[in-house]
Amino acid sequence: MYRPSRARPRIGAALFGAGRIGQVHAENILSHPHIDLLYVVDVLIGNAQRIANRISGAEAHVEETAALADSRVQIVFINTPTSTHHPLICSAARAGKTIFCEKPLCETAEQIDECYSLCAQHNVALLCGFMRRFDPHFMAAKKLVDSGAVGSLEQLLIINRDYPQPPIEFLRTQAPDMFLDFIVHDVDTAIWFFGAMPVEVFAWGTCVIPELKGFGQIDNAIIVLKFPHGGVCTIEASRRSSFGLDQRLEAFGSKGQVQVGNLDATSSVLLNMDGTHSSKPVYDLPQRYQQAFYNELDHICDVFSTGETLRVSQTDARSVALVTAAARHSFRSGQPVLLAHRTPGHSRESSLVPSLSSPEPSSSSSSSSSSSSSSSSSSSSSSTVSGASPNTTTLPPPALSSGLALAPATSLKKEISWAASVVNNT
Repeated sequence: MYRPSRARPRIGAALFGAGRIGQVHAENILSHPHIDLLYVVDVLIGNAQRIANRISGAEAHVEETAALADSRVQIVFINTPTSTHHPLICSAARAGKTIFCEKPLCETAEQIDECYSLCAQHNVALLCGFMRRFDPHFMAAKKLVDSGAVGSLEQLLIINRDYPQPPIEFLRTQAPDMFLDFIVHDVDTAIWFFGAMPVEVFAWGTCVIPELKGFGQIDNAIIVLKFPHGGVCTIEASRRSSFGLDQRLEAFGSKGQVQVGNLDATSSVLLNMDGTHSSKPVYDLPQRYQQAFYNELDHICDVFSTGETLRVSQTDARSVALVTAAARHSFRSGQPVLLAHRTPGHSRESSLVPSLSSPEPSSSSSSSSSSSSSSSSSSSSSSTVSGASPNTTTLPPPALSSGLALAPATSLKKEISWAASVVNNT
């Protein structure tokens, strides 16, 4: 694994969450030449102690108060369940800490805006852990697309099948929403490659794992995203794969195609009369993205030490939240969802995707069963999540340097809140 050699000052760190992904980040923190891990915090004190015991002077705690009060702690790494991200980010920002937080950043776009606003007030950086943006293989493919090597990007296929299947109890209690906790990486990848927000979202989902049936969950999903210039992204996602982690990408354009394939455990290939035989794909997510996880940790250190520009912005995090909320609603209603969008070069309200005649759903109706959601939207072919409702005046979305256009939260508070309620009230 690549290790940076450039000189940096020592950085004090605290790790919040010592579960599966927390342990991955802990290994990278411990191997980083410029980070001193001072605190490990987890509600299961045994998890925290196992990591803290490996470092002289590190402390294990079940809550974050001591770590946030310690002036030696300059960066916090948040790897706790999604529902805890918002309060932990806010507490860390008020304490003046630079923040790395695993995806999804928060449960709603509104919470994301609150977090970034608070970080701005306290002059601290906040990085969301969309690790594919730091993966050498995806970065190389993105560079080819941006260079024009494939021409105009017309189709993007993203495949995401997990291995090993997460424990059933974890899926039931800590990651019950496949759109929010799993497909966010794929949505982020799509927005990153196209450099724009989709204008329409359609999602299907099923449950095939017997132990999850009856819990209102899905473990297989297909999402289709339509982009402003006509490009389309198809996302295929599954909670399980039988042969190792399956994470692939195909970017097809007017001049060619670029692919990102699975990484094999070894590069050796056997050829004989029985056929061609190669090793299985790498075992799991920590192995596949080992370099990406290290790169994003190194990046947040650079952001803290040198003021380097964040490679994942508020716009990126908020865009993913809105699109995943739209996908969740599309699955529940069986209808496509339109998103507010501004055509490049235009800045007036008329450039937004027009809303349809169906009334804005209420929070109470969005928390009802899937059949109720379908019937409430059956009067039109689409729903709107962040588009203007007939009774709402929507301001033109602001110009964004990243090329994305989002309607501002102030004018879409009701729509965002409703989208969040759809996600949270399954």
